[in-house]
Amino acid sequence: MEFGNMKPLLRASQFGRYIFVIVGLAFAAPAFSMTSSCFEYYELGSSYPHIGHEVSYSAQEAALGPQVSIATYVYSPFYLQDTPATPVNTNGGTKFFGGPVTSQGFYSFSGQGYIGYYEAPDFHFAVESFPCSFQKLYSVPQNPFISISPKTVYDGALVTFNWGAIGATDCLWNSQSIGPHGPAPIVVSPADSGTYVVNCYNIFGFALPVADTLAVSPPEVEILSANLSGNTIQVRLSGTSSGNLTVSLVGSQGSHQVHSSSKSAGTHSISFGTLSAIPEAAYSQIQATWSINGSPSDSFSYTFRALGNYRHTQYNVPAETACAGSAEPVYITNSSCSFSPSPLSNPAAATFRTPFRYQVALNGSGTSINFGNVKYEDYCMQSQFSPPADARGYPYNENVGNTFRGNESAPTGALGGPLNSSTVAVHSNHPFVEINDTIYIDGFGQKTVTDYCPDCTTNNYHHLDNFKTDPSCGSGMDLTPSAATFLIN
Repeated sequence: MEFGNMKPLLRASQFGRYIFVIVGLAFAAPAFSMTSSCFEYYELGSSYPHIGHEVSYSAQEAALGPQVSIATYVYSPFYLQDTPATPVNTNGGTKFFGGPVTSQGFYSFSGQGYIGYYEAPDFHFAVESFPCSFQKLYSVPQNPFISISPKTVYDGALVTFNWGAIGATDCLWNSQSIGPHGPAPIVVSPADSGTYVVNCYNIFGFALPVADTLAVSPPEVEILSANLSGNTIQVRLSGTSSGNLTVSLVGSQGSHQVHSSSKSAGTHSISFGTLSAIPEAAYSQIQATWSINGSPSDSFSYTFRALGNYRHTQYNVPAETACAGSAEPVYITNSSCSFSPSPLSNPAAATFRTPFRYQVALNGSGTSINFGNVKYEDYCMQSQFSPPADARGYPYNENVGNTFRGNESAPTGALGGPLNSSTVAVHSNHPFVEINDTIYIDGFGQKTVTDYCPDCTTNNYHHLDNFKTDPSCGSGMDLTPSAATFLIN
């Protein structure tokens, strides 16, 4: 089969033989039965189909046998008609379209086939023309897809890329050949973030492009919360690998490391370390650094002051009924600052049981048998109120104190605040702690400052007095001789 200009297949010597045979015979016009069809075929090494044209024929003459030679040719032009597109001339065997088929559909081929032959009785060369057309469904890849899972990850994550299309022979991934289908697991980095476009194709053309997006973040550190009273720092690590996590407190005297160990991704509860080891200073931030790729870090605003290790004594409101002992005379004052009775030697003088007098002078208040709630007098001890010479109120110590305000309301803190198991007293000259401040005592929890403690001067004011609700005659032993203490307003 040849393409291009038609060439007779019969040689001249053949003509003579046929002429000789035919002379002397009665000539009759041959009877032809011809059919025409079109077909597609592939040439070796070509990715595109070509169009062929075939003519089937039979020719007979009564009693004489075949007297006609038939030459079958494929003759250009042939056309691809992609209705309603303009036909494209294929020039007799070049690839059948000028560009890729972009959608599935029927494509109509039409053209003319030719047959050449020598016809008796004069053996003239004749050419018959046969129209040729057919339709065929040319299918580009169908149902293209791409999926990236998971779509949002951190550096170093294993991500599965999956793609394909029905009938695809290959696919292009961002213009690079990746084969007709996935999946493919890949370890990704932030540089891999972006939108991935897949074009799957076969010999007939391309499927519509499909796309999916991948977001790859660098590893992250986030301090979620901090609670000194709970001794916890919550840190979230986001990533795919493990590395050393360092947590430090940052303050006026520099930084203090409280944690260092290898941690993987996840949320971790980190302690403040040994609280008594935290240097005395004001702290304003917590910093965390994760030693993996990029060394991500985070800072968290958290303000507190490490006061150091404090002595914690106890005080209460003693009840005179709980104090056994002999009675001794005392002064009882009122809001007018009258001292009654006076002098103490007066047989009608008021009396307290000796242990009770001592405890009220020590603790500041108490519940007496005869005078209700009483407190250690300080206001009326001023000279303008002419206290008796032997009157001993604040600031005299408990060993000699003998002057008390009687019939008071229920005891309160220095500025009227509550007194309960969650309150403490501080010296009025403390450099950092004031009334209404919040204190955390390692091992004993959080308390509020509501009262003053005149005797809390131990080790440069490293001393707080803790209230207890037990009305016993004596507040007992220290709550603790030493505990790490913090101001956590």
